[in-house]
Amino acid sequence: MIAEASTHLMGSTITIKIDHPDGEQLIADCFKQLADYQERFSANNDQSELMQLNQLAGIRPMQVDEDLYDLIKLAVRYSCRGGYFNVAIGPLVKLWHIGFQDAQVPTAEQIQTTLKLIDPHQIELDDQNHAVYLKQAGMEIDLGGVAKGYFADQLAIKLKAAGVESALINLGGSSIVTIGGNANNSDGQWHVGLQDPRGKRTDYATILALQDEAMTTSGVYERQLIKSGRTYHHILDSKTGYPIETSIMSLTVLGHQAVLGEILTTMCFGLEPSQMNDWLKEFPGITILTIDQQGEIRYYK
Repeated sequence: MIAEASTHLMGSTITIKIDHPDGEQLIADCFKQLADYQERFSANNDQSELMQLNQLAGIRPMQVDEDLYDLIKLAVRYSCRGGYFNVAIGPLVKLWHIGFQDAQVPTAEQIQTTLKLIDPHQIELDDQNHAVYLKQAGMEIDLGGVAKGYFADQLAIKLKAAGVESALINLGGSSIVTIGGNANNSDGQWHVGLQDPRGKRTDYATILALQDEAMTTSGVYERQLIKSGRTYHHILDSKTGYPIETSIMSLTVLGHQAVLGEILTTMCFGLEPSQMNDWLKEFPGITILTIDQQGEIRYYK
């Protein structure tokens, strides 16, 4: 029998399904772990470990917990490779603050000033002491584009260690990890709806069958600001300081790690098809699905 429960954490509805005799307790343990992550990794809570680190920008390094250090190190590595993923983008995200009541369209001067604070090469890492130093005052790490994927992967690791062979971890629809398949379905797989970005949350563009797979999605429809008749989305370009210009409305990555999937959803957002294919040569086993403004679904492998 599959145990199932939902809760609200990290601004999202979290749903976990586990086929295991201790499923209910295991789900409760997962929720407890997620609440701990939320408390320590949040960029919107001044008391979180991450925000304490950001507050020391330009002052001194700070030793952080091993899991936070590992995630920051991974995010810095991919941020320095190019593409649209940038873990140092925090000041720019807060300048626009799309999705919050104080969202605004910044002036060109504000943007140019902020662009000087989002260079990931200015994050110094000390592996021996698990210490991180943001070398410029005003810098901020923002893990919003990678944290849920990391959390989902970590929960899957713990559930497998507890003997779980069938589970679905859904962190708000943007990061989903499946363990094994679902014996209740005729094909033995988990069925997950991919939201149609042009419709409501319950409108699906397609249904994906997953087994031992991670699915991560980013979309320009998730958070928007409408100002003077123009719509601005929340996926920002570190080079220009403005939202990425693209006809893509959503991008989904299928693979075996949600954390890598989250990085790739941002890194590849807005790329031309030829560029997408070039990126995928470096990541065997990854499939990308895009949905454009006309609702057309394209697959890249």
